[in-house]
Amino acid sequence: MDQVLKDRTTKLHEAIGKLEAYSLQQLELSQNPSVFKTMSIMRSILAKYFDPHQEKHRYQQILSAIEEINRNRLLIQKFQEGTPAEQELAEKITHTVNNYNASFDQRIQFCVTGKQRLANFFSKDKQTDQPLPRIALLEKSSIPFKPFHKKNSKESSDIPLSKQSTELFHMKAITLLESHGIGNEARHVVKQSPIHTNVLENICTLTQTLSIFPGQTIVVMGESALDPKTMSICTLLPQSFKISLESPTGFPHPIQRAGWTLASKLIPDSPQRIDLLGEIAPLFQRRNKVITGLLEQGALMSHAKEILSLKKKIFKIHAKEFLDLNETLMITILESADAQKTAFEAVRTYFQMLNTHPLPLETLADASQTIREISMVNPHKLLLEAIIKGKSTDLGNNSAVIRFKIAKRSLDYYVEQSVKETFRQIEEANYSSEDYIKWNYIAQMGSIFGQASKAIFLQHLSEDLIFQPPKLTLFESKIQKAAYVQLADFLNELSNPLQNDFETDFKMHYQLLKKQIHADILLFKEQAPPKISIDLADYFEKRYQSLNSFSE
Repeated sequence: MDQVLKDRTTKLHEAIGKLEAYSLQQLELSQNPSVFKTMSIMRSILAKYFDPHQEKHRYQQILSAIEEINRNRLLIQKFQEGTPAEQELAEKITHTVNNYNASFDQRIQFCVTGKQRLANFFSKDKQTDQPLPRIALLEKSSIPFKPFHKKNSKESSDIPLSKQSTELFHMKAITLLESHGIGNEARHVVKQSPIHTNVLENICTLTQTLSIFPGQTIVVMGESALDPKTMSICTLLPQSFKISLESPTGFPHPIQRAGWTLASKLIPDSPQRIDLLGEIAPLFQRRNKVITGLLEQGALMSHAKEILSLKKKIFKIHAKEFLDLNETLMITILESADAQKTAFEAVRTYFQMLNTHPLPLETLADASQTIREISMVNPHKLLLEAIIKGKSTDLGNNSAVIRFKIAKRSLDYYVEQSVKETFRQIEEANYSSEDYIKWNYIAQMGSIFGQASKAIFLQHLSEDLIFQPPKLTLFESKIQKAAYVQLADFLNELSNPLQNDFETDFKMHYQLLKKQIHADILLFKEQAPPKISIDLADYFEKRYQSLNSFSE
């Protein structure tokens, strides 16, 4: 372990020690508000209760411990896959943070009884100007990163599955899914999705990736023993089967917004200090509740499916109108980005093709999803992977300038490679074919969105890598605002119940979809930076100044 890493680890140990002691005290106070306990606390602190300097010092100590954890979130995530000692430390930090957040939730509850109010009155952090913030650690994705696959590439199993093995796998997968309340609707998807294999020491791992609902991925995985002579699958191992559900992003899939949305990664997963985001903060809190609700596969998921079904019917009846609106939107985006003539031609040709396509909504949404994955999501994942797995040691350099330069250079490379991949698809397609038209559209729009997303991603990372956040251009700030608008619209839709009258619901969501696309068009015609981008720039700049001064 180098000295820099050793020092950071030592500081983390100190921080969680302080946080652990504070959390235990707060939980005891909230859970045992008896008169005896209250008087005991009162006796212990009465002599210093009116000393604001001591209270401020104590508050600053706990806040410093919180910020020490905040500024090492990526290192903590790295420890989760590190040595046994590092994994143990990461687990301890996660446990301590969860206890602290639990004590935070207890303390912000309304004090109903007189005893509780008295206990709260004598709480040691009473004299601070503002409450201590919650801690948001970065969550590890449950679904492994899947690189972009070339068109025409066929994913095949090294070991073929017999009909019996395939049916047994399907039965086990459906049983697992039913245990999570999603079996019935998954039957068709399970039977249609390919099963992939990977062999290691006479054990074959079988994996199936399912997409039951837009924006949510489920992976079914199990093992099978191999026949030592034929090396074919002979016995499935029932106890080895498990499923991984990727948490929904809380962000709309393109098919949920008439064919086009940006990527969820244009909004940070977990800002360190949501409490400092002002008017934007409730959006993150609402998104987190929606993510939890969708993951539970309950009433909220059923509501989301009803809305999606309704929107598909709306698009089918008004396909020409929505295709024209989407084309106008893409042209407006290209004008705002000052794109080249070839990009305009690609968009017009693509929508001309969609106007005669039997499945225009699904085709447009699929292209939009491909653009999101290739030009925005994948480069973002690759950069985080490089940071967490230490592929570039300079990302941990003591110089903030070097950290920024390396992060930017890495992201430039990942976006460039993604864009090149889409242009390779064009070369492989027959000229004037549907594939050629589709990939030309994806390549042109993907290049625009990929380039615009880089500064936004670096702005988010400035809080964890601690470098000065880049300033967004006018077009980049429009992209940023569009992502937040799409999130807000989606959350509002999910919070409003349907009227259970088809004509009323149809008319309402038809008007709503049109209004949303018209609003997007007007947004990209604006000539001044949006307020939300100004507020976010201010937040990230202040976070850099605070964390940078803290680290010195």
